[in-house]
Parts: sequence; structure tokens; C-alpha cells
Amino acid sequence: MKPDEIQRSYAPGDEILKYGSRLRELYVIASGAVELLGEDGEAFRLLVAGEVFGEVNAIQGMASPYAARAAEESDVQVLDLALINRLCQESPEFVFRLVGHLASLLPSAVGLMPAPRNNADSQLDRTSKDDEPLEAFCKAILECAVGPDAPTAVQGKLKELSETADISMREAYTALHTLLSKEVVHIVDNQLTLLKRAELEALSGSA
Repeated sequence: MKPDEIQRSYAPGDEILKYGSRLRELYVIASGAVELLGEDGEAFRLLVAGEVFGEVNAIQGMASPYAARAAEESDVQVLDLALINRLCQESPEFVFRLVGHLASLLPSAVGLMPAPRNNADSQLDRTSKDDEPLEAFCKAILECAVGPDAPTAVQGKLKELSETADISMREAYTALHTLLSKEVVHIVDNQLTLLKRAELEALSGSA
């Protein structure tokens, strides 16, 4: 899909996302600025080019806790669920950026919300209760870590780590999100870095 096929233009004051919307769409601001509004209609945050919104409804399938409107002439890229899933399968860089963004959110945001159950239409909205994928993913990181100490770089993209761990991309995505939220690893410019080796070894079951 070409950029112009997913990009929409908005005039100042145009509504982009309704409060309570369950549209499975993620929004990336290409240019301009977007206001987020609470249930009372009051703006509480201004987003600019490069920032993302719509995580709750897109990834979790839950009602959006805010509305969004253009604060000025704005171009917004709209990624529906099918495209998000396709990008997660085809682009490890996209997954790293998405997971890094979700992990940076406040605890009340999508990154730490429980995933909804019994929703088979998404490859992203099931969180396994089984610890085995997380353990396998931790072992893969230890195997691919450049040095014996921490912090140290981890070789390979998410797809390669999932193959080393012999788990699915979805399980790798969930495991990586868990490690980011625990600050065991972090991502800068698509480079995964191991921060806490002892904690990772404990999660891998090898401590």
C-alpha cells in the first residue's frame, strides 16, 4: 500500500477520531498538529508530526478514551488492523517502533491494559498466559547478546529473535513488550539493548 493510499488530509477543527470509537485504526501524524479531547470535549494534549494516537482502539479493540481533531491543516496516515498486522509480519523495524511507543505510554494507556479476550480477528490482541514463550524469548536474547555484561547490544531483528526462540511473531511481540515494560531491555533507533542481564536470566529460567 502506497503512502497516499493511507494518508488523509484534515482542515483545522475537523474530527479525526470520535470519543468511544472502536474503529481498528492507528493514526500517525505526517504533518500539522492534532488535539486530543476528553469525554467533556476539552483538549488535554497537542500532538505534532511524528506522533501516534489511536492505540487503544487499534491494538486493544477497546473504546477510545479520547477524541481527536485537527488543530491546523494536517495530514494523517491511517493504518487499519489488517495493515498493522501485515507490517508486523513483514517489517521488524515497524514492530520495534510500535512496541517502543506502547512501552513509553503512561500506565493507564494501552501499553499496560489487559488485552481483550475471544477476539480472533487480530494477531495482536491476545496475551498468552503461558510463560514458555517469554522464557524462550529471553534465552534467545541472551544467546544473541553481543557481550557478557550489561548494557550490551542484541544482534538481530524481532523476526530473527522469534526464529531463534522458536516462537511466533505474536508471542515475540508480547514478550518484547513485557521486557520493555520491566526495563530489562530498551530500543533506540531500532537497536535492541540488554540492560539487566540478571533479571533476564531469571525470566529465562536459567538463573
